[in-house]
Amino acid sequence: MMTNKPNMTAREMADYLLAHDRFLVLTHRRPDGDTVGSAAALLHGLRSLGKEAYCLQNPDLTHRYGQYVEAFYAPEGYEPGCIVAVDIAAPGLLTENAGVYAGRIDACIDHHGTNEEFAANICVHPECAANGELIYQILCLMGAEITPEMADVLYIAISTDTGAFCYSNTSAQTHRIVADLIDRGCHMAQLNKKLFETMSRASANLKGAVYGGMQYYAGGAVALAAVTNEVIAKAGARDDDMEAVSAWARRVKGVVIGLTLTERPEGIKVSVRTEAPVDAARIAREFGGGGHPRAAGCTIPGTMEEACKALLGAVMRLEEELAWTSEEREALSL
Repeated sequence: MMTNKPNMTAREMADYLLAHDRFLVLTHRRPDGDTVGSAAALLHGLRSLGKEAYCLQNPDLTHRYGQYVEAFYAPEGYEPGCIVAVDIAAPGLLTENAGVYAGRIDACIDHHGTNEEFAANICVHPECAANGELIYQILCLMGAEITPEMADVLYIAISTDTGAFCYSNTSAQTHRIVADLIDRGCHMAQLNKKLFETMSRASANLKGAVYGGMQYYAGGAVALAAVTNEVIAKAGARDDDMEAVSAWARRVKGVVIGLTLTERPEGIKVSVRTEAPVDAARIAREFGGGGHPRAAGCTIPGTMEEACKALLGAVMRLEEELAWTSEEREALSL
């Protein structure tokens, strides 16, 4: 990670949090299990240590994860003394109602190597597979007791950002932390069933439509899924039903680069999932996004067709990672 600011260790961030109070915790747009689980665990921990701590309500939250933080929503007129962003790599990922705090965020706890260092103090550790791993370390160093309720939300954070421990970012440290969470009362089996083994009928309908309409390029090395509003409406899907859609394209045998494009009010949301050695974050950065080497994202303005052409053009330029043949390069042209 390139950094211009001093990058705090987990110990230093723990000491920083212990020295402050009246916290407001921020989560990112289109919240996932990691940002919400990290926020919930931090809020539980801060309150257990006698701190005043709330989170800013995230307008994109649905019941799937909202249930874990709704008890912490900041009351109207709350004036924070310390604003902490969790799992947020760039100010563009702040929710619209967090815009008033954009220039005064005191600390950022994150694990993205593309972090833009927008907070006054940063604790960014890309070696952590999930931000939940870093939050766990900080809480332990603060002396907070990890209760079963905290163990559950930390498990949600870590398990969802590692694809149920299937992604290459999963490390021995990941498993050691999760083992401790299980020892502390995490309801692992129930959470696994809820998060990874159960889907709604709408989600099943959507999965069939996405796989049925997937387009393949470069001899099957690139898969592109265009999830239009029409496809979503026909499946009867809501945001909760689309939780795992970003990972579907890469699961097809032979796919090295999985591109999932979803129509959103703000533009075309793009999820990039790759196999080594292709850097997903490099692709996303071309469009103002970022993320991890194997998983990244961005938003492209314009139509679905325009976004598809732009992304495939970016993939064609990956000469260093994949030596496309002339036939494969031709196949990437829409």
